[in-house]
Amino acid sequence: MRRTLVSALIAATLAPVFAFPTRAQWSPLNPVKSFQNGSDGVEFKMESGTLKLLICSDSIVRVLYSPTDTFPNRPDYIITKKDWPATPWHFDSTEKDITITTAKLKVTVTRADGTIQFSDASGKHLMFDGGRKMSPTEVNNEKTYRAETFVSVYGSPEAFYGLGQHQAGVWNYRGESVDISQDNTNIAVPFLVSSNGYGLFWNNASRSRFNNRFMHYLYISSEVADVIDYYFIYGP
Repeated sequence: MRRTLVSALIAATLAPVFAFPTRAQWSPLNPVKSFQNGSDGVEFKMESGTLKLLICSDSIVRVLYSPTDTFPNRPDYIITKKDWPATPWHFDSTEKDITITTAKLKVTVTRADGTIQFSDASGKHLMFDGGRKMSPTEVNNEKTYRAETFVSVYGSPEAFYGLGQHQAGVWNYRGESVDISQDNTNIAVPFLVSSNGYGLFWNNASRSRFNNRFMHYLYISSEVADVIDYYFIYGP
C-alpha cells in the first residue's frame, strides 16, 4: 500500500514535467489546400496562412509564409535586389506533393503538412523545412507575431557556420544556440552556412535566434515578424 502510494505521488509530480516538452515540440499539421503557379514561383493556400516559393535563380529560392491570406508591403533593409532574371523551372504535381525543379535544385512541398524538402538536381538531400509557426504576441505595445521555422537535421552530420561575430569561441554551431542581436563586440549576421553545401539567409531585422540545442532540430526564430522570410542558397 505504502509503495503504491509513493509511486502514485512520484508519477503525479513528474507527469507535468514530461508532458510539457511533448506539447511544446509538436504543432498542428498545416496541409496545402490549393496552389497557383506564377511566372516566378508558386503560391500555396494553406489550412492556416499562405506559403510562397519564389525562384530567384536556379540555385536561390525565397520562402515566404504569412499567417494571413496576403503578404504585407514592408521595407527590406538587407536585400536590395528586387528584380531577378527569368529562370527556367519545371512544375510537377501529384496527390502526395508539389515539386519545383530548376537546373540545380528540386524543391518539394508535401501536401499533407506543408513541409519543404530541398534537394540537388540528383535528388541528394540538402535541407528539410519541417514547418513554420507564427504566434500572435505584443512587443512595445504593438501587436505582431513571433516567427519560428523548424529545420530537421535528423540523421545529418552537417556542421553550421557563419551567423556573424560572437564571443563564445565557437566555430561550428552544431549543437549550439546563438542569439542574433547587435551588441557590444557581437555582430549579428543571420546567414547560416551548412557543410551540406547550402546557405540560409534569415531575412528578419528583429532579435532572432538559431537554436540547435535539440540535436535533431534547428529552431530559427524572431521576436517580431509580419511574415517568415528566408532565402535558400545552394552552393555547393
